Amino acid sequence: MNDKLIVILATIPILICGILILIGKGRFLIAGYNILSESKKNKYNIRKIEIILGIWVIFFGLSLATILWFVHKIPPLIIVCFIVFTMFVSLILLIYVNNISTKE
Repeated sequence: MNDKLIVILATIPILICGILILIGKGRFLIAGYNILSESKKNKYNIRKIEIILGIWVIFFGLSLATILWFVHKIPPLIIVCFIVFTMFVSLILLIYVNNISTKE
């Protein structure tokens, strides 16, 4: 029972952060955005960044919860594959967000 509680307590803050970012109330969670000057902030379409980052954080939280929930039943190779897949998706999203985030 304690394992399930730990999974829930570890996942809920991640999901809350993802939802906050997705609805536009979590700009303070986006690294580096607060330290930009207003002229540099105006160069970025922050709404696109919020949507993509919010969806990614929610996806990551749900994936993490699934892995942790079934960790005793999943072979270690699957867990390693999940970590590699998450890193690959993160890299692709980073490149994608970097390309679409600037205003034209």
